[in-house]
Amino acid sequence: MGALALTLSVTGCGGHPSSASMIQQFHQHRKEFEETLQMFLIDKQLGRVAPHFTRPDDPSKIGVSSERIARMFLRSAGVTDGIEGYARKDEICLSISGSAKGITWRTRPPESTKVLVDNLDAYLMKMFPGHHNSFTAYQRVEGNWYLYYDYED
Repeated sequence: MGALALTLSVTGCGGHPSSASMIQQFHQHRKEFEETLQMFLIDKQLGRVAPHFTRPDDPSKIGVSSERIARMFLRSAGVTDGIEGYARKDEICLSISGSAKGITWRTRPPESTKVLVDNLDAYLMKMFPGHHNSFTAYQRVEGNWYLYYDYED
């Protein structure tokens, strides 16, 4: 079984925010993230809740009300693109504009095929510009919480 992950992705017009600002956002809204994670885990058949669609298309067919769907949006925490996780929900993502940098909660540390670094921003500065291979890198925040950066070439 893979790791369960709750991911808050953040971006801005000028690129990704600093890891420090993301950690601050995490601490300010941690309770909201954890509550949303628990709701989404309970709704086993719900795969995606986005601003303009859900998976399945009609969540009422799996017993999930429109009121519950609305509660999964954490706009006050900066989450505007929704939440996603499928099957066993080994990975659950909460997104802000679909960016690839975020905050992730995992049931266990990243797999050995992923990069675990002490400072994500420093690692990214070293990797770019000119990196042309896909990778995912993590930085532990505390406990099971990590910053992450996912790059697809």
